Amino acid sequence: AGRLAFRRQCSKHMSTINVTVKWGKKKFEAVELDKSAPVDLFKAQLFALTNVPVERQKIMGVKGGTVKDGADWEALGVKQGQVLMLMGSAEAVPEAPAEKTIFVEDMPAVDVAALTASKNPGGLTNLGNTCYLNSSLQVMIRIPEVSLALQKYAGTGGESEKALLFAMRELVGELERSNATQEVRPFKFVSVFRQNFPMFAQQAEGGRGFVQQDAQECWSTLVTNVLAQRLKLPDGGAPSDLDNASPPLLPHQQELRDNLGDALFGVEKVTRYACAEAGGEEPYEKREKDTVLKCHINEKTAPPA
Repeated sequence: AGRLAFRRQCSKHMSTINVTVKWGKKKFEAVELDKSAPVDLFKAQLFALTNVPVERQKIMGVKGGTVKDGADWEALGVKQGQVLMLMGSAEAVPEAPAEKTIFVEDMPAVDVAALTASKNPGGLTNLGNTCYLNSSLQVMIRIPEVSLALQKYAGTGGESEKALLFAMRELVGELERSNATQEVRPFKFVSVFRQNFPMFAQQAEGGRGFVQQDAQECWSTLVTNVLAQRLKLPDGGAPSDLDNASPPLLPHQQELRDNLGDALFGVEKVTRYACAEAGGEEPYEKREKDTVLKCHINEKTAPPA
C-alpha cells in the first residue's frame, strides 16, 4: 500500500509542469499545467490570471497550432518551460459603486428598524404613569373627524382652552409625521392637560412622581370636557369653533347637533311615556342624550342558568 501511494504521488508530480503564458504585452511565468487534467481546468486558471472568459480563450504554441477543448496535453507534447500564447479580450473590470456599499450588519439598530418599518405612526412615550392618557389619545386622534376638527379649530375660548386644543393639534401633526421606529414625546400636551384637569396631576406620596389614573376616566374627560365643551358645531348664526357643520351621523338625531363630542360619541335615546290608567294624560316622547351606556350586572341581572 505504501508503494502504491508513493507511485501515485510520483505520477501526479510527473504530470504537473510549469509553462509560460504570453498574453499581449504580459507574460505569466511558472503557470502550473496538469497534463492529466482537461483543458477547461487550465483555461479556468488563465481566466483567474487575465480575466479573459473561457469561451473567448484561444491557446496556441502546440502541435497543430491551437489547443482544442477535448485535447490531450500528453498527445500535444507540452513540456516543462514551454511558452504558450493566449489570444482573447478580457472582460471589463466592474467599476466601484458611486456610493459606498453599507451592509445591514454594520448599521445602527434604529436605521435597520427604519428600513423594515411599516407605515404605522409612532407611539407615545410614557412620561411617568401616562399610559392611560397615551392609550386614550392614540385611539381618539385616529378618528378622522377629530383630526379634521383640530385642524379647523378657530382658536376661540379662553387661553387655557386654546392652549389645550393647540397642543393637541400639534401632537396629532407629530404623530402623523412619525413612523413606528421613533416614538413621540408629548411633553407639551401632558403639561397643558394636567393644568386644565388637576385631578390628573395628583402626586404620589413622598413626591414619587404622578399617580396612575384610569383610562376610562381620561377618555370621558376628553370626550365631554374637550370635544363636547370646546369644539362647538355651527348652529345658524351662533358662534362656532369650526368652519363648517358636520352632518349628524344619523339623519334623525336632534339632540346631538351641538358639539363634536356628542355628534361622534353621543347616544340619543327616545323614551315614550304613557299612562297605564284609563283616562290619564296623553302619551308623549322625550329625547335624551348620553355619552355612556351603563350596564350594572349582578346576580339579579344575570341571565338564568
